[in-house]
Amino acid sequence: MTPLWSAVCEGKKDIAQVLRSRGGEIKQSNVTVASFLCSLASAATSVPLLLQVLDCGGFDVSAADYDGRTALHVAADCKNAAAITALLGSGAKADLKDRWGNAPAIS
Repeated sequence: MTPLWSAVCEGKKDIAQVLRSRGGEIKQSNVTVASFLCSLASAATSVPLLLQVLDCGGFDVSAADYDGRTALHVAADCKNAAAITALLGSGAKADLKDRWGNAPAIS
């Protein structure tokens, strides 16, 4: 856990920007980042924090978990339209396939 990752997880954009400007790094595996983003993308009640986290930046919004699933996969499966919009607006890739060959089912 780094200070920058802590700031990102808490949605503290201002702190994250200061830390990044001073050379702060996330240093978390893509699986860790993906797991965190997937947990936020799964519930509509988490969308405000998801938006804050995405605004902090400094990580791959299309990071995949151990099954190759991204937050966009999870948001689509949960039919979480607000999370889908937020993720796509932050540059999430809609064509990534999980280990079963499925891309996010966005309609």
